[in-house]
Amino acid sequence: MYRSDGRKYLMLRLIKALNVILMAVPFYIVWTAYCSRHSAVPYGFRGGLAITALFVFLYIVFGRTYEGFLVSYFRVPQMVFSQGLALLLTDGVMFLVTWLLMKRFPFLLPYAAAFAAQVCLACLWSAASRCWYFAVYPPKRTAVIYDGRNQYDPKQMKEKGIELHCIGRGLV
Repeated sequence: MYRSDGRKYLMLRLIKALNVILMAVPFYIVWTAYCSRHSAVPYGFRGGLAITALFVFLYIVFGRTYEGFLVSYFRVPQMVFSQGLALLLTDGVMFLVTWLLMKRFPFLLPYAAAFAAQVCLACLWSAASRCWYFAVYPPKRTAVIYDGRNQYDPKQMKEKGIELHCIGRGLV
């Protein structure tokens, strides 16, 4: 995919941003419903946004590290696994941050529920984004044949519409 494809490229970026927003919503709900009420110091709306911004930053870093946003290369289970791993690490770091802010060990159930919701959202997003991507960018037919022994006749391959590059022969 080339960047000269302006609108399609922008749409792909927006779809990836939607993933980040979808993953942040369950965390923000857990933060506002549970963590901010039990923290040692009340953080309010801006504090919740700052903590959620930290979550978003970590998720983007881990998601890019484990290539969870590569719609064009990976199948749905691979994207879900990569995003799940990024979510596990991000939620783990955020659990530690919450533990430090609460000054006591937090209850694990809200975090487990948020993680389950995030994985379900990752499944839905991966399937939908892959369908959208291949509707906008249809796959091209390719065949790669390694002919190290020059077994194939270049004229026959050209008649079949196959571009053949042989070792020791020129381009046909």
